[in-house]
Amino acid sequence: MSKYPLVTVGMPVRNGANTLRRSLDSLVQSDYPNLEILISDNASTDDTPNICRDYMTRYAIISYSRNETNVGITANFQKVLSKAKGCYFAWAAADDWWAPDFVSRLVGELELYPDAVLAMCATERVSPQGLVFDTIRFTGDDSPARKGHLKMALSILGYPKVLKENFYCLGLHRTKVLQQAFSLYTDIPGLDRLLLVQLALAGRFRYVDHILLRKTIHDRSQRQRRPNEVYNILRGERGILRKKNTVLAGAILRSPVVPWWRKAYTPIILGAVLRRQLWPTVLRLFVIPVWSMIKPYLPVGVVKFLRSCLRFLLPKKPLRYRPGGGTRHWRNRGVNE
Repeated sequence: MSKYPLVTVGMPVRNGANTLRRSLDSLVQSDYPNLEILISDNASTDDTPNICRDYMTRYAIISYSRNETNVGITANFQKVLSKAKGCYFAWAAADDWWAPDFVSRLVGELELYPDAVLAMCATERVSPQGLVFDTIRFTGDDSPARKGHLKMALSILGYPKVLKENFYCLGLHRTKVLQQAFSLYTDIPGLDRLLLVQLALAGRFRYVDHILLRKTIHDRSQRQRRPNEVYNILRGERGILRKKNTVLAGAILRSPVVPWWRKAYTPIILGAVLRRQLWPTVLRLFVIPVWSMIKPYLPVGVVKFLRSCLRFLLPKKPLRYRPGGGTRHWRNRGVNE
């Protein structure tokens, strides 16, 4: 194998002209010597095509293609992945920023651990103006090195607490494994976590505790910014949770990258998902009414104990950026510092 195996960075983009130059500048400044960048323009209506063609003429490592019609988010992600020639692959958003050693550090991690299917780094979440919201790290008990395949899969789905583990999708993957795994999906809400569950059962995750990526968090959610995307329309469909569960189980059982003995974890994973989905209904229809009836008759100590039990059972959610909600969470810091 070459000392520097080829790495493909795939950038699916639609109407990203405002931030595209900054993102491409950070990628072409990578210190990794064997890199290709594939841009797939999903029928942009702004200046994105001109920017891409300009960078393609200036940098030989950049290739550009354009869809004449909007094929959807999932299909555009699939397109850049299917064209990847590298041994390793990373998706790149048109509004993010990468450190020069992002690729080289993660390649080193995957070369050192052949059983790993992907590697990820610490990530700063920033506003479009460059103000830092927080840093996503996976250290201590949250480290993937401390989790087996089943525990990692359950953690991705939110057990015992919800972490931003969907960020692992933004890391560096083994191309062949990712291509085989991703081929089993079409447009479905929450695709990133469904994909990562399959990858967690296929191999190990690695983590590098250095901030090598800055992820832009917008004032409006992706659903609000792109309401007409199939991916987002499906969120409001009746029976979408049942469909997601079917896709989750089907992908694991049909997966060419998950060993057959780990496919036996499917009932455990589905059971955990159903518990999480049904718990709000059980809470509303049974737990809260019963609690209201018996609480006045219970000793104070018993009430405190039962409250602590309920807090343990309730899903734990991560800190989220809420526009205009407390600037104390932000630090003044430029994205390109």
